[in-house]
Amino acid sequence: MAKNFLKNEVAVKMTMVGFGQAGTRMVDKFAEYTHTDGTAVYNCLALNSNDGDLAELKNVPKSNQVSLKLGGLGKNPERAVKVLDSNEEAKEKLKEFITERVRPTDELVLFFAGLGGGTGTSTIIKAIEEFSAFHNKPVIRQELQKVAQLYPMAEIKANQAKFARIAFENAIERKDFIKMGIVVTLPVRADGPDVLRK
Repeated sequence: MAKNFLKNEVAVKMTMVGFGQAGTRMVDKFAEYTHTDGTAVYNCLALNSNDGDLAELKNVPKSNQVSLKLGGLGKNPERAVKVLDSNEEAKEKLKEFITERVRPTDELVLFFAGLGGGTGTSTIIKAIEEFSAFHNKPVIRQELQKVAQLYPMAEIKANQAKFARIAFENAIERKDFIKMGIVVTLPVRADGPDVLRK
């Protein structure tokens, strides 16, 4: 059952992205929330390595679900990373998913995954790398260039960490810098400790 907000706006506009079975199930719960006009409160996205787990979702719109069509990754993160690295189609699909589906007005993106399987454990890492490279590194680079114009190069080279911190602090104050958060679950099944070891 969907929960409706009367006329309240959320304090922080955000996208929630679920990876693997656990991550997509968590995001599916947030997708239940709608405004009184029926529109989604949160931009909820789901990515999995197979269609079967996505079929279980009740609230994330089909248009916001992406399958890498890999048939699952067998609860093996090492294998999953190798498959993702070697499968150009899956790699491109993940990149497009993470770079094109976040709303430009969002201030925060939350990444959800379970660390007990292959898909969530491996894709969340790749997705964070892609997201940061596409959305936030250009903003930080621009701020570094501004810092470079304000201070002598010799001073910057002598205090690189200080000036990198200044650029980063300036970047996170900008509206086009999108903050990230990570929500993960730890496995409690018998195969969990082995998965975490990998």
